[in-house]
Amino acid sequence: MTYPDFVRVASSTVYVTPGNGAGTFPYDTPEKGYGNLKTAVQAALDGYTLLLAPGVHETVDQVSFNKALTLRGIGATPESVIVRNITATPDTYYHRTLEMNNAAGRIENITIENGCVKNTYGGNRRLVTGVVSNCIIRGGLAVADGGNAAGAAVELVGAGVITHCVISNNVVQGTSSDGNFAGGAIFLPYNSKNGRISNCLIAHNRYITSGETIKTGAAAVRFYGTNDGTAIENCTISANVVEGSLSDDSAGIYCTSWSVRFRNNLIVGNSETGKESYSTAKIDSHCAFDHNLTDDAASPAEVFADFANGDFSLTPTSRARNKGTSSGLALLPAVDLAGNPRVFGKAIDIGCFEAQKTPGFSVFIR
Repeated sequence: MTYPDFVRVASSTVYVTPGNGAGTFPYDTPEKGYGNLKTAVQAALDGYTLLLAPGVHETVDQVSFNKALTLRGIGATPESVIVRNITATPDTYYHRTLEMNNAAGRIENITIENGCVKNTYGGNRRLVTGVVSNCIIRGGLAVADGGNAAGAAVELVGAGVITHCVISNNVVQGTSSDGNFAGGAIFLPYNSKNGRISNCLIAHNRYITSGETIKTGAAAVRFYGTNDGTAIENCTISANVVEGSLSDDSAGIYCTSWSVRFRNNLIVGNSETGKESYSTAKIDSHCAFDHNLTDDAASPAEVFADFANGDFSLTPTSRARNKGTSSGLALLPAVDLAGNPRVFGKAIDIGCFEAQKTPGFSVFIR
């Protein structure tokens, strides 16, 4: 804004405050912040940081950006700042919640929920490039109704990074036309390369099948096609369920791609109804599958603190403790999903949590 004798430069850090109407220029305090996230994203320039105030940020359609923006929740936890699609329904409207495509873009410390797609991918969000960190992605839906549907939580299309996130309670449902792209809270489509999923908890997601045409799928993570250079590292993938019987499937990860790297993942406690025997991690032989722990080698009781009540942290005697490798990791952050030191003990633990105590006993003298 130019006036006689001076130039006023607006702040590159602006606020978005739910229910604040149009806000007040220059939007540099919570009281003056934009009242609508999509309006703020459209007005922002490369390099801007949008600080999302606590509350529910409602969207009526997909909020997309290909700018170098940072969307950061300023609540005490990601659950304090919710970005929710309020119009998406499985019968009427199909809207993702967010889409990001910029290598310098970041989404941090928010909850993303209630996105829905039909016969396509990425219910809650579509990530091409950029970083999603310390977020909760939940309540997404991908509906297959004669077409293909997958990635109820996330469609990871390119070299995007998802780290330190909780991805839970997302659902893929219905009948796919050919079954090739079926299932998965997270979906990596053909030719999506160099993506990263690190230190995430992927739990309580469901793939609800119907009809006889569905042949393949997974409840948690589904790859399809060429995904060279993609890595899943130090993730806990548990309590995901395939509801229905598939001829070629996995309750956890299904990967028909080449050159994907799986390291230090805890893939235990997933299930498929109607089958006594199923695969929890179906991995192409051309992929690197190192230092992972699956249902074939351990039970939930042997690794988790309290699986029945959703506590996926590790006990000092967990089978996953000190069993990982730091060699070849694309990402080795300083802390685990709970914010504790990432390496505690002689080696990194498998999964998204690091046990913070060592086995032993105490002697009390009175």
